[in-house]
Amino acid sequence: MFRWCWLVAGVALSCSSSQRRFSDDDSGGAAGQSPVDGGSGRPTAGGAGVAIGGAAGTAAGAGGTAAGSAGGGAQGGGGSDATGGDAGSDAAGSAGSDAQGGDAGSAGAGEEPACSGCSIASVCVPANAKNPANSCEVCDVARSRKSYSADVAANCGASAAECSAQDTCDERAVCQKNDLATGVHCATGACVAGACKPNPFDCIVPTPPVTSLTDEIYDFMGTPPASTGGVIADGRYVPTRVNLWNSSATGVNVRTFEFKTGFVQVATRYFSIETHGAYIPEVQFAGSFTTSANVLKFELERCDPQYDIDIPSFSYTASANGMTTTETLTDGSTIVTSYLRQ
Repeated sequence: MFRWCWLVAGVALSCSSSQRRFSDDDSGGAAGQSPVDGGSGRPTAGGAGVAIGGAAGTAAGAGGTAAGSAGGGAQGGGGSDATGGDAGSDAAGSAGSDAQGGDAGSAGAGEEPACSGCSIASVCVPANAKNPANSCEVCDVARSRKSYSADVAANCGASAAECSAQDTCDERAVCQKNDLATGVHCATGACVAGACKPNPFDCIVPTPPVTSLTDEIYDFMGTPPASTGGVIADGRYVPTRVNLWNSSATGVNVRTFEFKTGFVQVATRYFSIETHGAYIPEVQFAGSFTTSANVLKFELERCDPQYDIDIPSFSYTASANGMTTTETLTDGSTIVTSYLRQ
């Protein structure tokens, strides 16, 4: 009887109802891992997984691993049904927490934005920005994105004044003065090196060299030498030789000059070549002069207004100790006069 009851009790223990479930004391496994009841095959929900730096929690059962998002672990996948039990629903592991405050996983983090201007010496310079070290250079993306470019014709330096136009930048990125030509009239005299200077010569007491006809007078046929221009040095100039080219003239105008930094005083008189006698008194002038290429031009006041005489422009050639002037007359003849600087 004892043995039968033991046998019956053993059979009863091995044939428990399929409705039996785990007790409330059963707890979930690690993140994504569910303990399985040998009788039912149903997984319970996995406990929260712990992620370090945003790593993914381990999913329950097979196939539960997922990449962590910025700041937290991903939710684990479902657990698989145990063999031999009823089909159980998969319980997903809860999302792992970020215990260490992981880096954000956003795409493109750490990339430098593109420079829309010029990248110069590892610095992004905005388009059209001036070089702080040279106002004649600018970031011109149409010409270069790696260096500054010359800002040709841009304003720089001194602004416009009586004897100077606005300074501007040249093609080498150098600020250039735009001074008016020496000798141009201004309020108190004439322009010299961009400033208005008083004329040292006037018609109150003019003192140009006295005119006289040199004995060195020569006739030539053909083409006279070409004038080459040059810088006229300050000083007093007197004629030393007169060359008549293709001329039948019986008289000649003799002139003397005194030049000083853009200013000039002049004397002129007409002489007979044969007698060396003067036809008119000496007429004096005071004013300024300019040169352009090989042409010498004058802006003069006639000190004796009773004579209707002017000083024409000449082509000229300057040297350290003098100059030559070339005057072409209406009859086609040419007078070349050589001057010595005193």
